[in-house]
Amino acid sequence: MSTRAGWLLALALGLWPGLVGLLSPSDVGTHDQGKQVMYVVDALQGQWLLPHEREVPATKPPLYTWLAAAAGGVFGLGEVTVRLPSLLASVALCLAAFAIGRRTVGAEASLYGVALLATTQHLAKLSFFARTDMLLAAFVAGALLAWLAGRATWFWLCVGLAVLTKGPVGLAVPLVAVGATLAARRDLDGLRRLEPVRGVAIVLAVIAVWLVPALLLHRDELVAMVQVELVEQMTGTGEYSDVKHQPFWYLVPYLFLKLAPWSLLLLGARDAAKPSHPAFPLLAWLAGGLFVFMFPATKRPDHLLPMYVPAALLAGDVVARVVAGVTSPGLARGLELGARLWAGAAAAIALVTLPLAAFGLTRTNTTPPLAAWLLCALALLPLLHALRAVATPRARLVAALAGQALAVFAHAQVGTAPAKNGESPPMRVFARDVAAAAGDEEIVFVETDSYPLQFLLQRNVRERKRDALPTLARAAEPTWVVLPETLAFGLPAAESVATSPPRPSHRGERLVLLRTRGG
Repeated sequence: MSTRAGWLLALALGLWPGLVGLLSPSDVGTHDQGKQVMYVVDALQGQWLLPHEREVPATKPPLYTWLAAAAGGVFGLGEVTVRLPSLLASVALCLAAFAIGRRTVGAEASLYGVALLATTQHLAKLSFFARTDMLLAAFVAGALLAWLAGRATWFWLCVGLAVLTKGPVGLAVPLVAVGATLAARRDLDGLRRLEPVRGVAIVLAVIAVWLVPALLLHRDELVAMVQVELVEQMTGTGEYSDVKHQPFWYLVPYLFLKLAPWSLLLLGARDAAKPSHPAFPLLAWLAGGLFVFMFPATKRPDHLLPMYVPAALLAGDVVARVVAGVTSPGLARGLELGARLWAGAAAAIALVTLPLAAFGLTRTNTTPPLAAWLLCALALLPLLHALRAVATPRARLVAALAGQALAVFAHAQVGTAPAKNGESPPMRVFARDVAAAAGDEEIVFVETDSYPLQFLLQRNVRERKRDALPTLARAAEPTWVVLPETLAFGLPAAESVATSPPRPSHRGERLVLLRTRGG
């Protein structure tokens, strides 16, 4: 395969996770996305340095917020533009993975690794999340690519941008990966070429673009951010004292589970453990990243995303050796049988998921479009291939990856619970009615438990508790109030203006818009 064809294929693979997200139901109110979308709304309303979520300061540096707000300012704020940094970062991550693989495991193995990476369910999920994980992973991968290419300036620039995305972890992961490689190889010349003194200056300059004005204008809130999100999260104290603390090894099994069944191939990557091996930096990246994330008291599987790249490339190297026939017969037979079984199982999942949804046997409340049915029907091809008695190892692998990709797509069509599908038509209709009635007037939200509603209205205000209802009822001026239908009795004199369709809130209740009479 030519170099150009390889890059085009890597680009096509990189576009797949984002396409899954774009064609699937989603909700900005789940999985901590609600905070991030509120930061974007606040930035567009003028709070660029330290945006707030319902009057609570941001808990992460603002690069993702800046990029999403810039996209919203140019193209209009919506569910796609608020996620655009993650969508573009997922493509960049796959392209960076391909470039890294070409330098460590070879072009063909690199393509296999990118295919393994791009068709995983976790990458498809995070590529359409309004969160910092994908952007961080892209900058970490960019830093490692720059180091392998001998571009010290670009390495430090990517490190600085990673820090501006998610804090010190953006510095720790690439430095541990590179430091472990240089130490294992005893490469002092490599350390000098990295220009650490100049590099620290570059990182500080990048961070200073935000940190200096933020310190001058929001010192107390910034200090609180560092105290809570760095010190207390690392030590499990303060606001994190009540959070369950996982053991240091907690994320290790998750890495294998999230990349299963391909993570089993890592057992065949033992040669990469030699410091002189070209793929050793991948192993250092994988082990070093896991080491970094062992320290915080709170751990989440999504933190593993930056380490998916080296894991996938190492697995791709094993696949390439099997396809080329330069590995043990036992490993070759195991991969052939495993790929055949996985092609059949994944294709079957893709074929039965949407019919189950049509009969109401899944938790979704959406009807997948015709295009989704047609795309999932393509899973017949890998299923039929799995039934063939004879096929080449490469054909088995392609069938397994195709089945996996379509299974991930089918799962994304039905994986959003009914009460959490905040971007669904019922919520849109209700948000439109609220906007038409209230206009630019103040709206009080009482226990709506709904980030999507405020996002659709482009409001970013603190929600009130139900004990505020008597005060609202006695207010001298008429007030717009949005609250669950079961709490409407707390405003007996209020006039109902709009009522949402069933189950738009996370509690599964109707929401109503009331107008207090005032006076």
